[in-house]
Amino acid sequence: MVDAKWKWAGVYWYLRWTCNYPVDAKDFCKKIVSLDLDIPAEYECSYESIRKICTLSFMDCDARRMDIVRVSKNDQGMFSQCREIALKLAEELGNSYLPQE
Repeated sequence: MVDAKWKWAGVYWYLRWTCNYPVDAKDFCKKIVSLDLDIPAEYECSYESIRKICTLSFMDCDARRMDIVRVSKNDQGMFSQCREIALKLAEELGNSYLPQE
């Protein structure tokens, strides 16, 4: 699912709301690194890769309620991509309560 560093932003959005992961993006990345996951180096979670995305306004909305998130035109593309990642992660974790498009 995470086949690019920026996709960690979608994981961040989902995990901070559903699993109480750190809200601060730097702390989130430290938490992911501390899990000692088998992630290829080119896809490692890094703050520099997600910092701009994590400041977008929709990140302050609960990912479990993404059906009511109002997104600006400028953020629509990134929202759609993060939404896709959040839905895939929810599916993997067995959470079927997230809204489907």
